[in-house]
Amino acid sequence: MKNIYLDIDGVILLDDLKNRGRGALHLGFFLSHLAYNQQKGSYTINWLTTHCKDGSDKRLFEYLKSNKVHQHDYDLIEKMKIRPTTWKELKTEAIDFSEDFLWFDDDASLQEKEILYKHKVEHKLIEVNLQKDKNQLQAILHSGMIGKVPWVDEYPNYLGWKEKV
Repeated sequence: MKNIYLDIDGVILLDDLKNRGRGALHLGFFLSHLAYNQQKGSYTINWLTTHCKDGSDKRLFEYLKSNKVHQHDYDLIEKMKIRPTTWKELKTEAIDFSEDFLWFDDDASLQEKEILYKHKVEHKLIEVNLQKDKNQLQAILHSGMIGKVPWVDEYPNYLGWKEKV
């Protein structure tokens, strides 16, 4: 099973001055895709963000509520039960290098990148830059890097919460 590590600001929420706190373009599809593949057992999803580095997601949900996230996206995030992580200084402290993973982040530090390089997994970091490419989440979906596309590969219920009848 693969681990997916997700940052919030700059990955699922926009962080530019004009749109700060709004859900990224295509966020609903991105979350639905993750939810579908999580439900199928393809991977486990983990938060890797400063908003829950203490192993609790309470502050994270308060943060999401205080921003301009669509209620549908918020409900889906809540339903997905994404695991919070624990780390002190570097996000890489929370990554399980013994398991396959992808890490979605907009601002991995040089130290974190060096740690990935030492483990020979620097290609597992997916650098998200929504200011440069507002459609990047859609491109990630269509690349196939995060598994099956539920609305193409199996059945049209793109939310992934109902079984095929």
